[in-house]
Amino acid sequence: MDQNEGMRRAAWKMSGGRCQLCGKIPASQREITFSRNVGMLFQRREYSVRGHMCSRCMHRTFLQYFVLNLCFGWWGAISFWVTTVFFFQNFWNYVMGLFELWKEGHG
Repeated sequence: MDQNEGMRRAAWKMSGGRCQLCGKIPASQREITFSRNVGMLFQRREYSVRGHMCSRCMHRTFLQYFVLNLCFGWWGAISFWVTTVFFFQNFWNYVMGLFELWKEGHG
């Protein structure tokens, strides 16, 4: 854990463990990152959201980024591979975030 991550975790704990997207309690202690790619044949864009999320926001964000990656992510040679990596990365973060909530007794 680097210094910035420690500071973010301390700030999150001081906020009462709220979801950083909707403000609901409880949120996962694990900081979750979801990424998506928009392929535009000759260029591409990346978007991401990162924070401590409740299960509702985690479900919603994962599904939103999954569908957007599926529809707009693969348009281009590099974008195809980046989107594939993002699929697996998002799925892993989603499962680990849900596991963290379950382990804490909030899932």
